[in-house]
Amino acid sequence: MAPMGTEAKAVVLGDLVLDLVAILPGPLNYGTDTRCQLFPRPGGAAANTATWLRRLGLPVLYVGRVGADPLGQALVDGLRHEGVDARVARDPEAPTGTIVALISPGGERSMLISPGANHRLRPEDLPADALAGAGVLHLTGYSFFWDAPRQAARAALAAARAQGIPVAVDVASAGLIREYGAERLLADLAGVTYLFCNEDEARLLTGAADPEIALEMLARSFPVVGLKCGPRGSLVAAGSERVVQPALPAPAVDTTGCGDAWDAGLLAGLLQGLSLRAAARLAAWTAAWVVARPGAVPAGWADRDRAAAWTAAGAG
Repeated sequence: MAPMGTEAKAVVLGDLVLDLVAILPGPLNYGTDTRCQLFPRPGGAAANTATWLRRLGLPVLYVGRVGADPLGQALVDGLRHEGVDARVARDPEAPTGTIVALISPGGERSMLISPGANHRLRPEDLPADALAGAGVLHLTGYSFFWDAPRQAARAALAAARAQGIPVAVDVASAGLIREYGAERLLADLAGVTYLFCNEDEARLLTGAADPEIALEMLARSFPVVGLKCGPRGSLVAAGSERVVQPALPAPAVDTTGCGDAWDAGLLAGLLQGLSLRAAARLAAWTAAWVVARPGAVPAGWADRDRAAAWTAAGAG
């Protein structure tokens, strides 16, 4: 079996929120009541990826900001329970962020976001020693779409580049890319090693409707590109190598956080020595585990699941 750990840690900076996952039995009844199943879950794209990197065997340091409220403390305690080294600032004015995820039949989600303290992440929230011994810095697009967290993300990215640490970014949101501007975001991401996106995001960044063409265009600027294609799987480029990874079979209960788990699977695999193909399969396995359960970081993960994930990746 592949190694379950590594000396080089992953540093993750970005959002930590409460997800309220509402699984709907049918269309939303506008203006009146709609029955649903409601699941409160830890969330935030950055924190999700941090948790999955840790579950897959990497030491992880997470940096973020929550409100000075019981919810923020509970979310930080949850990260620490997962084994993540959480260095989280407590904001005296803004509340902890919350997201409402409306899950339609078939598992697709629409997000209502109230970022709260995430909007106020500052460069000084990154501890001076945070990047010591890091093998990768992971950021999300959400940190680039507002002024304060953008400054924090840019400072972290610049510090990582100065120390020769690869940077990974998931661009995160087609809707927010439209508001912010694709060219502006690409300028922010100059020098990033790993770029992760879905088809809609890739289309906005490149203007190409064909995902394979979009992949090739992005691969000219980023050494490793992961393009997530939902139920069809993913396309991955690294140098001259290309991998087409079909999605693994799983009931589509909730797609919330699948992309974050996929990112963690690919990074964990590559940082722990897997081939590109095996790392892409590990990413697919992790995403399939998530989509079959409510929430981005469902409870119930155990050592046997990690062993199964590495075995499925072809590491056994």
